Amino acid sequence: MAKLTSYIVSWVLLLTACLRLSAGGPVPCCRMPANTSLCKSHSLELLQHIRTLLADEVLFSSIRCPEREVEVTTSTDTASVCAPSHEQGSRCLTPTDIPTPFNKNKCLGNIATDLDHYAKVLQSYLDINHQWNPKEKAILEPMIGEIKGLREHCSLDNIPVDTSREVHFPLTWQNKSFDDRKRLCGVMHGFYIRAITINRALGYISSGDHCRQVNDSRKTTIPTN
Repeated sequence: MAKLTSYIVSWVLLLTACLRLSAGGPVPCCRMPANTSLCKSHSLELLQHIRTLLADEVLFSSIRCPEREVEVTTSTDTASVCAPSHEQGSRCLTPTDIPTPFNKNKCLGNIATDLDHYAKVLQSYLDINHQWNPKEKAILEPMIGEIKGLREHCSLDNIPVDTSREVHFPLTWQNKSFDDRKRLCGVMHGFYIRAITINRALGYISSGDHCRQVNDSRKTTIPTN
């Protein structure tokens, strides 16, 4: 009888916990569905590859690439939507302000769009310019492969990309080797800056810290007087 009573009490406690979750209590927040170690390592490798590429003498000989103007894509909002919640709340709150929790899906959507954008940029450059120097194809194609690998290992392939603000890059290249390499230098500098944000954001999501930020925001109350 004692065992039966203990079993019933345990079952009731479990049912109560489930009802609380279904009623809107804090729900466990999932991390990246992919292998987190592979995701983070591919993100870091891409960042390092871009940095190496910016110093490549085949692509940017006589251009002084580090001194060129940086061109960052404006087709996404990755820098703002992927900022951790505690950074979004760096300003003082008023009684009418509501803390904005980190939106993982929106962040990943912007990252997926960024990666799709830069893969298309590099491919469009190769489609027009690789005939000037066949070595460029051997340099840039692995970069496109790394971008696709990062999307795969971070489970970004199935996330829709927003193409409504996309620039049609084949129209921006001039089919002149020197001028286009100068433009590519600025674009790759922008990609490097964006890759830093992507690397940081994927590390933040993979760590699960965004889950704690969401749960903390649910517990926070703002005084009304």
